[in-house]
Amino acid sequence: MDSDSDISQDEYDTDARSDGQTDAGDDNYDPETNVSELQEHENAVPDHEHHATNQETVEGVREGVEEFFAALRRDFDGSANAEQRLFVEYERYVRPQSKKVQKELVISVRNIIYKMATEKDERVKVPLFIGKLVSSHPSLLRELDDYGCGALFHAIDKGIEWLIEAIVGSDISLGELQKVLGPCNAEDENVRRTNCIHRAIDRGLKPSLTIALIRKASVHTLASQDDSSKTPLHHAVEINRCTHDRLQIIRILIELGDGAFDKRTSEPERFSIYRYHINSASKPRTRDRSGNKPRARKNPIAKGAISREFNMVHPPISHSDRNKGLRRQSPSTTDTGRMLENGSSNGAFKMSEYDTVHVSRSQSFYPLDSSISTDFGSPFDDKRHVRRLNPANGLKSHDDASTHALELAKPTESRKISDTPNTETVSIPSLKETAKEVTKLLKLHYLRTTSHRSRDGSTFGTRSDRTPSTAVEFMYGDCIQSMAKDLWFRYPPNIDKKIDGIDFAKFEQSSFKTLRFDSALLFVDFGKLKLADPQDERSLRQRQFAGSGKWDLVKFFDWLWKKNVRNIVKVEVDDSEDLPHCDEAIIECLKNFELEILKWRKPDLCASAIRYATNHSPNFRELHLDWSGNNAVLRSWSETEGLAEIPSLETIHVWEVKKPLDSDVRVRGYFEDFKDRLNKPRARPQITVHRHLFGETSLQDPTASTISTRNSAKTEGNKVNEHLWLNIMDAFAEGICKLVKPPKSHYQPEGEQPYNYLKDPKLSAELTSDVTVALIDDGVDFIHKAFSDKLGEGKTFESGCSTVPEPYYVSTTGHGSFMANMIGRMCPRVKILVYKIEVLEQEQGVKFRAKSVADLQAVDHAIKRGCDIISMSWTVQQNKNDNSDDIERLRDRLREASTKSSTSGQQEILLFCSAPDKGHSNLEDQYFPFDCAGVPQMFKIGAADPDGSISRWVDSRVDYILPGHEVQMKDCDIDIEEDKIPRTGSSVATALAAGLAALIIHCVRLGVIYNHYEYRGLSPSGPSAGVDLDCYRRIKTYKGMKDAFRRIAKEGTHGSSDKRLGVETFFQGKASRLGGMNSSSLADSDADADKKWAQVADIAIELSPKG
Repeated sequence: MDSDSDISQDEYDTDARSDGQTDAGDDNYDPETNVSELQEHENAVPDHEHHATNQETVEGVREGVEEFFAALRRDFDGSANAEQRLFVEYERYVRPQSKKVQKELVISVRNIIYKMATEKDERVKVPLFIGKLVSSHPSLLRELDDYGCGALFHAIDKGIEWLIEAIVGSDISLGELQKVLGPCNAEDENVRRTNCIHRAIDRGLKPSLTIALIRKASVHTLASQDDSSKTPLHHAVEINRCTHDRLQIIRILIELGDGAFDKRTSEPERFSIYRYHINSASKPRTRDRSGNKPRARKNPIAKGAISREFNMVHPPISHSDRNKGLRRQSPSTTDTGRMLENGSSNGAFKMSEYDTVHVSRSQSFYPLDSSISTDFGSPFDDKRHVRRLNPANGLKSHDDASTHALELAKPTESRKISDTPNTETVSIPSLKETAKEVTKLLKLHYLRTTSHRSRDGSTFGTRSDRTPSTAVEFMYGDCIQSMAKDLWFRYPPNIDKKIDGIDFAKFEQSSFKTLRFDSALLFVDFGKLKLADPQDERSLRQRQFAGSGKWDLVKFFDWLWKKNVRNIVKVEVDDSEDLPHCDEAIIECLKNFELEILKWRKPDLCASAIRYATNHSPNFRELHLDWSGNNAVLRSWSETEGLAEIPSLETIHVWEVKKPLDSDVRVRGYFEDFKDRLNKPRARPQITVHRHLFGETSLQDPTASTISTRNSAKTEGNKVNEHLWLNIMDAFAEGICKLVKPPKSHYQPEGEQPYNYLKDPKLSAELTSDVTVALIDDGVDFIHKAFSDKLGEGKTFESGCSTVPEPYYVSTTGHGSFMANMIGRMCPRVKILVYKIEVLEQEQGVKFRAKSVADLQAVDHAIKRGCDIISMSWTVQQNKNDNSDDIERLRDRLREASTKSSTSGQQEILLFCSAPDKGHSNLEDQYFPFDCAGVPQMFKIGAADPDGSISRWVDSRVDYILPGHEVQMKDCDIDIEEDKIPRTGSSVATALAAGLAALIIHCVRLGVIYNHYEYRGLSPSGPSAGVDLDCYRRIKTYKGMKDAFRRIAKEGTHGSSDKRLGVETFFQGKASRLGGMNSSSLADSDADADKKWAQVADIAIELSPKG
């Protein structure tokens, strides 16, 4: 180690100083007080000396700077008076000089702050002088060398802490200091370069000093990226840096640098803060740079200067906070992080060399909960223990509240520091344990700022641009969605339906058992539900001795705990109807989880129950209470042993569930008394109370702290109700379904007219055959009540991996059954051909992957068998080593299917495939059939978000987007418990698109049938003749269907240029006229049925291809 590479602990201890002298590094050093001391002497400074008007010559400046350093080494005694004399005598030489001097003399000669920062002469320490110089001439800090580095950056890089403290503790304005620390506006934030905060974290300065720098920096500095696209927080959360004493640095960066959570590292990883932290566990362990000379580099700041003339005003911190951040540790201690990362014996040691820590009983120390789990494996498995200095030994105790850092003794000291009885041995968290805490901090910060809508319409979260989808990307990335765990749980999924008689044993064994949850959830939301009465004798006996309150949700919360859920940002329970849960059950549900927001809608919920339920929730901050209007309840909530006893509580929302009996004036008085009583016993910050009048919904609440109002007007105005799309199509399909009898007022066949037009022998087989859709998926439940009548033949295709292939009449994951339901939902008169392939295990996300491309022989079979449509709601990834030949074969077969063959007489088949839901595909990462080149006549379908925009997971090359966000079966279609689970992804949108195409074909078919009866079986002619068989055949082609889609989109709310197939304008009025939206405009009489036939014929004309 080079002698000038760092300021060692011994150099601090042995630095020769006169008696009574104060050092910037000593604990008693207060830079602001001592700078003020200099200012007291200013009255004695002659005006012509302190404010020289004549610029110095080049030689004068050179000689003046040399004389200054010579004086320091010769007769400087370190007192405040001596530093004042130096300032008066040499200020004219060391202040900013003329452009001529700056041009002639390099910065290392003319700028003494820069010279001190780069040469690091331990004999030169003048903190009061530097503080006064920086305050008077802040532009000295903005002077940069050829590499774009200034004095403060070099001081940080070399670890000259007294100089950093002098600068930060000076009276320099916050705006000036922020310009030095890094960018101060959005434009400069986007320039990637290393700033002072990057360097401070990378350098391993002592935590208190690093925190002082962070508190001074602008938000743009904390969110800016270096040349490797890492923010300061990226550097801080590297697992090898996650020592316990540096945990507070990470906390401050999270608190003040929220913008870093939106930044990603460079390609190809594009790691978020969280994913970078997790993946840093696999990185080779690197030494912290503290105690080592920085590596030789030509340019210590990559790609540009650290700071220019930026414009940013940041609120100043208080003097007390500033002083806390600048006090040095005791000379007998050293930085924990520095010791952890260095292996030398000079003030450094390995963690394994220490076994115990002695902590005063009066001091607050909270070891991390060992039950907290994370979702990554760490290489640090050993328990590490260190000793902490005790004030009883006469040594200075480090009680800096801004760092909570633990001071470590040197390895040469005795292991037994104190025999006094007021100490006890506790364990300092190891790197692994601290890394777990960091993992939790990162994910919880993002989740608590994520915007999401609750059942009652209220929006929680502070950032409207952060959504549940972006939270998944933040934690799991774009390309590993199949590995993503669920970040929320809502049950029942249908928010408008109450479920009674739930058999919890069946619930656990249903597809819900496949759900995988992260340890931290955005929300858990339970609507109205009731478990089935127990049948076993033991449970019945237990119920006899229990109260009448429900215990149903205890089983669900236990289920979440077993699935490794530990933190829940928001718990919402609708317990407002029927018999609510008893207090004991509520406590049992929540007591083991760490909560932040609770909205348990039970009127007049007991304050003690809330306290006990949230006893293990240190960050519990917001409470929603349902109030019956009784003042006695308000008084009980505000008792000294009531809600005021929850130390972290910040906000209470009181919702009136019925109109109070008293006048509004009196009730307002109740609330004022409630607020006073609630906050009177609290020494901590006051609790904010919001009253919500009876009849007011959460969506209307203008004051709730958690309701996001950013861009609310624009968002609400532009939103499209995704489920309106489904409701309209459901109504239209219902109206079409009613057309069974052929029109009576026209052509009457001989004998009795058939009841069902499909049985009319006068119609050709081409018209009486239902539209056929080949569904290639994981099978379909053939006994499902919603679509069992729509299923045709099926076949299972083996990959050779399974010993006993599953039959095609069972869906492996439920995915195929859901797709079949969506197809049949769009087109009631459809026949679904089931071709089962093996797929990857059930993925609770937006992807559905085929397991082996060899299974795609199902495509061959569907083509050979013949069908109108092939629906492929899956993708398979190309593997050059195994399946490139099969991929090529698939491409050829799809090309053949999409083209009419004149030799074989094969009709063109409409192909619908799903986007891979992984973002934009590339040549190195392709998914088929979506990426099949040479198959232009294939509809590529993606999912739309609830606002009608393309989902962020969807490749932009899709042809159309349809609803694909939390789509549910209709209530009347639900047959089993898993039917209640909403589905998300492009696979859902693909099934809907295939079903919509089948519906369009069916409508044109009905138009042809109508004309058959209208013209008595003769071929119609003329402009008003309607559609014929030729139109029917053309609508089954890619061109014909694309024209129909274009006409639907043109009339939609988004226009024909948009990829969204908006059906609202085209189908809504038609559905009403067909009697499919509970309309009474047309009864079911024969005459009215004839009118409906005529209307369908008109629709067929609109949809049919022209020419």
